[in-house]
Amino acid sequence: MALRVSRAELDARYDALVEAIAKKSLPIQVSNQEWFRAGAYFAMQKTAIEHDALVNMEARKDEAYLERNRLVALLSTLFPAGRARTAIDGWSEDWHGCVYIDLPTGQASWHYHDSQAYLFAHLPEYQGEWDRHTTEQKYERISALVRV
Repeated sequence: MALRVSRAELDARYDALVEAIAKKSLPIQVSNQEWFRAGAYFAMQKTAIEHDALVNMEARKDEAYLERNRLVALLSTLFPAGRARTAIDGWSEDWHGCVYIDLPTGQASWHYHDSQAYLFAHLPEYQGEWDRHTTEQKYERISALVRV
């Protein structure tokens, strides 16, 4: 069934309804069907806004990973490094790419998404094994390298 009022009219009715509720008076006539449609319309609007916000957050996350991975790729040209596929329980297979860098202060490694594998295409397969370092240890090794 088609909506009998325009969006502009629906917006106006909604604004009037919100104002009426705030004043505890209802100066407009609204049928149950219009209430339902208005609710559905505003739920869809809210869902669209939330979807846009989620898409925006995902784009910012992807940009942050790209920025980080560009720096890791640069670092991989300065020290012995290689890439490997490493499966981690609970991780999506498209995140199994990993770059290992053997710093003078110890090994450091980062997982990357398959969509950014091109950043590490210059690297050979890594011949070593993960030394079981934690993220904290990795960044301690980088900090120690900066102080060298």
